[in-house]
Amino acid sequence: MREITFHLSAIEKHVTDPQLEKKYLETPIYITSPWLLLFLCFALAGFISYIFKSETEVDINYGTLMYAFTGALFISGTLSIPLMRYIMFQKASIQPHLFRASLIGQLSLVAVFSFFIGAAIFLPFGLPLSYKIFAIIFFILLTCSLLLFMVQSSLKYFPLLSVFFFTLSVLVPVAGMAGKALFGPPGFILSLTIAQMIVFFVQWFLSFHDATHLYRVNLTSFRFAVKDPIAIAIGFLCTFGFLSDKIMYWITAPGTASAMYPIAHDYNIGFFLAFCITLPAFVYFFVFGEKSISKYYRRFYNQIWHRAPFEQIEEEQKAFYHHLLTVSYITMQILLFLVFISSYFATQIFSTLGLSLDDIVTFRIAAWGSALYIIFTCISILLYYMDFQKPVLIFYIIFFACNITISAVSTFVFNNHSAYSFSIASAIALTSALVFLVYCLRNILYIHFQRVPLSYQLRKSISHDKGIYLLKRDNL
Repeated sequence: MREITFHLSAIEKHVTDPQLEKKYLETPIYITSPWLLLFLCFALAGFISYIFKSETEVDINYGTLMYAFTGALFISGTLSIPLMRYIMFQKASIQPHLFRASLIGQLSLVAVFSFFIGAAIFLPFGLPLSYKIFAIIFFILLTCSLLLFMVQSSLKYFPLLSVFFFTLSVLVPVAGMAGKALFGPPGFILSLTIAQMIVFFVQWFLSFHDATHLYRVNLTSFRFAVKDPIAIAIGFLCTFGFLSDKIMYWITAPGTASAMYPIAHDYNIGFFLAFCITLPAFVYFFVFGEKSISKYYRRFYNQIWHRAPFEQIEEEQKAFYHHLLTVSYITMQILLFLVFISSYFATQIFSTLGLSLDDIVTFRIAAWGSALYIIFTCISILLYYMDFQKPVLIFYIIFFACNITISAVSTFVFNNHSAYSFSIASAIALTSALVFLVYCLRNILYIHFQRVPLSYQLRKSISHDKGIYLLKRDNL
């Protein structure tokens, strides 16, 4: 994926097996998977908010679920991009049992870390000890399950597995509510934990069913992640930037689940419903757009790699541009159609779902904000794909800073909880990323010429005019 322009020179320099290059390039890794993990979790959080809409004033279980999902998403979201890059780099070049052993080592460390985070979330509150223990176990299993989802991004049928994972995850809170109905209040957390344990071991089987020597544990993947602080920062800011306005409203809102778990339930309902409505546009980009864009981009890059004539490189560049614009146009069509339809029929949607009509304004603002954020995410993925890692980090810093600043002003100055902060922050970040993307696309040939393999062979940077001259003359 994006590592084509980043790691190919290292393969040529350090590896003598010519088959490894082909195997590396053919490894199917979905670069959208960290963002898909974030979006699926928020869609699931919206579902949880909806099924608890009649009980949130008195039920502590809703707060337990939401805080557990938030904490698990922080951990898995921060580690998801480094883990994805580790899979990209290592899966095709090391023995399967060593690869899986390194992932088991990372899961072990994450489980230990999750234990302390879960203890900090659940132990201080005045809950029964058994409830606290099962809540911490649920939190650990949920965090490890989210990371296993990232491992599955390297499997052949990952889009189908994503649907399977989301379906199983939806059944987890349903199982908890069934346990409460059958066995009373203690039955909720017990059934919830058992259901999450089943989901975790199903994912374990799908990820490691052909592994051998599972007793071997090493920390290769974790050491790899530590060496890439930019990827860790992007994962953290992507998650925290998306969550910052919600968490701030949770903290300042009156406790709707209980005094122990303050949650702005009305805001959650309006925002998450809007996000679920716009999510199909990203699903289209994930299922159809990424795979086809990868194909055309790889063809364009291979022409440079094989020192093709300049005219042939330009033809592949135009084909890549054309397909990129086609995918972007269809994604925008889906987004605009869903936002306009949902905004127009907002009253009917809320009435059908039995929701308060007072939240329609928040829903409409959040729908446009979610659309802007999905476009911003797709642009960030394209830039990350083309190895613009530092600019992507800058754009997420901008988004995070704008979201938390505007949310703080809205909360503490105007005493208002709305989706404006998220929408404005998404618009600012989108504008910045779009300007940079246009610059990159206008200079894509020169930018790639400066990178591997051509600039590596020249050993020095060259000017734009000289680079184009060398390509046209085929003097390399």
